[in-house]
Amino acid sequence: MFGSVKADTQELAAAKEGTKVILVYSPVGGSGKTALSLGISGIISKYRKKVLYISTETLQSFRWMLKCDGYLSRSFERSLINKDFDIVDKFRSCVKTGIFSYLPPVQQAVPIAGISLDSYIHLINKIKEAKLYDYVVIDSSSELDTGKCLLMNAADKVVIVANQDEMAVMKIDALLDNIDCSDNNKFLFICNKYRKTEENHLMDNTMKNRCIVKQYVGYMDPDSFTLDRIMENEELQNFVYGII
Repeated sequence: MFGSVKADTQELAAAKEGTKVILVYSPVGGSGKTALSLGISGIISKYRKKVLYISTETLQSFRWMLKCDGYLSRSFERSLINKDFDIVDKFRSCVKTGIFSYLPPVQQAVPIAGISLDSYIHLINKIKEAKLYDYVVIDSSSELDTGKCLLMNAADKVVIVANQDEMAVMKIDALLDNIDCSDNNKFLFICNKYRKTEENHLMDNTMKNRCIVKQYVGYMDPDSFTLDRIMENEELQNFVYGII
């Protein structure tokens, strides 16, 4: 599997002009990564850029935030799995467009559906070749494996979502023991759900020299949590402005 991923990610990294790939990742469960991924997609689109959002998460639950009906068709799932040569043509018929474009969610758990990370990478490569979008924002799952590391290497920007609590910071610390995030132009740390009144363990002595947080995004009440509200967040807007 990983041999195939490596070949595809080399193609993805080769095209430095044209479509830019932003990978959003967090080793922390419940960090708000998907909400930020959607917010980043929406904010970039406001700069008159064509944006595609793709979730590669194991369980894809973003549908409610976009108020979209339905799931990815089984026929396109098969095209993903088989890496069809005409996958872009088939993609055009199933992609949905609102504030930005997005690939509908997979109804089953992605591994159960038989879709692997290299299937998504194949699709992204073909979309880049077709020059359909200015940006592709990839919402990735929290596990760290060889395929994910190769995808990080191929992406133009890797946004790593952190939280300030001690357990979340321990997971960020473990991540830094496994991957080199020293390129501050590529690896961008953002702290989500930040509360000024609570202790910020990202500023512990062991962390503040390893993890440079580019932006803090304040806690948002989940009872009024909408895509529009996320896109209106000035802290996230400032972060996006700095990376596009």
